[in-house]
Amino acid sequence: MKVHVNYQIFYQQKIGGISNYYLNLLKELHKLNVDITLNAPINIFEDFSKIDKKFGVNINSYPKFLRRTLGDLNFFISEKYIEYNQPNILHNTFYSEKITKRKKLKNIITVYDMITELYGNKNLNYKNHSIKKRISIHNSDYIICISENTKKDLINIYNIDEKKISVVYLGTNLMEKGDIKLCKDKDFILYVGSRRDYKNFENLIKAYSISKKIKNDFNLVFFGGEKYSSVDADIVNGYNLEKNIKFISGNNLLLQSYYMNASLFVYPSLYEGFGLPILEAMVNSCPVVCSNTTSLPEVAGQAAEYFDPKNPEDISEKMERILFDNYLSKELIGKGIIQSKKFSWRKCAEETLQVYKNLQS
Repeated sequence: MKVHVNYQIFYQQKIGGISNYYLNLLKELHKLNVDITLNAPINIFEDFSKIDKKFGVNINSYPKFLRRTLGDLNFFISEKYIEYNQPNILHNTFYSEKITKRKKLKNIITVYDMITELYGNKNLNYKNHSIKKRISIHNSDYIICISENTKKDLINIYNIDEKKISVVYLGTNLMEKGDIKLCKDKDFILYVGSRRDYKNFENLIKAYSISKKIKNDFNLVFFGGEKYSSVDADIVNGYNLEKNIKFISGNNLLLQSYYMNASLFVYPSLYEGFGLPILEAMVNSCPVVCSNTTSLPEVAGQAAEYFDPKNPEDISEKMERILFDNYLSKELIGKGIIQSKKFSWRKCAEETLQVYKNLQS
């Protein structure tokens, strides 16, 4: 069996959540002696010396008016290489209206979430994304979803046969012992990720503002995501929390240090395809409080305190409960470490490989 991992995501982002997924998946598939080829810019998979690579152009390095032409060039390079190498499995890394069809070649796509369909607005970028996604999904022989919730939404929205879908959970690479001293902050609540609408940023700010006990004893730190914007500033200033809230960004080592030092990790998202930061927090012995919606209970299991993300009072109450109860906090940390062991990139690779094998049988 030959597996070709196709080019789509690698020419759109140098690094990101999806490319990181494939980076870790391919490392583990290689350890399982899978015959893999891939299309990727040379700077992303530079450590894959033993995997046959064919390179194209990273379209985001060029002006927008050239990107469609460069995308066509990448597709042409990929088509020629697939024709020459004749793989059995083609794992497409992102959505595209350009579909490769060959006899005895099975197309697979991984679907991460239904955020565009459920929370996307009507601008052109969202429309184009939805069109490409629909084409990719309906032209795939098989689909991998990263959670049962994503699978459920996929079936409901796109009317896909359940027999064409497998759920394969993600892992985390923030499991090695980090340097706890990298984080200089003391006594803080941590949030990690984007602050877009469905992430429920303002409700978290409001929930934090409700409790005088929390405000007096703990800062609120936002790590990563978008740059601090005027919209963010208006919300923070509206609650007079300029001195209580910090916005931090940095590499994985710094992120891990923040997980290890935080008194609590909070995740108030209205929708997630998986919820990787929850798993990262658990691995690094940080107690978790999060929304009781979508995929989050799948990931957190019994190892988190849950709240209604649309109810700031409930968010505030649950945060306060953990922050001022050492027994409960330690109990959640212990449960989180056990829960996190259910997820790994090795397990992700083994289950993905089984999907490949089933398509060949």
